Amino acid sequence: MSYYPQTIADKMEKGLTKEIEMYAAISKALREDGNSKSQVSYYMSVDEDFIPDVLQAYAAPATFTCNCYQCHTGNKHVGDGESGFDYWQDTKRHC
Repeated sequence: MSYYPQTIADKMEKGLTKEIEMYAAISKALREDGNSKSQVSYYMSVDEDFIPDVLQAYAAPATFTCNCYQCHTGNKHVGDGESGFDYWQDTKRHC
């Protein structure tokens, strides 16, 4: 099952820092996802948890699975590698 605030956060332009820009990006992502104006209004004004949930999902750091030590030297190791992969906090490069 999909978590809708995460879906919207994933559709937002990356790198926004100003609150007003983030609100506009949420509204734009909702419209691009096929919501009507009244549905967008509901998410933006009535559902008290929606915007905080989207902003939390938007701000969450991306973690991805990789065992390529060369790409991730110096990045924070966040996994145990028991599954055969190491988990690194990815801040710069992707394999």
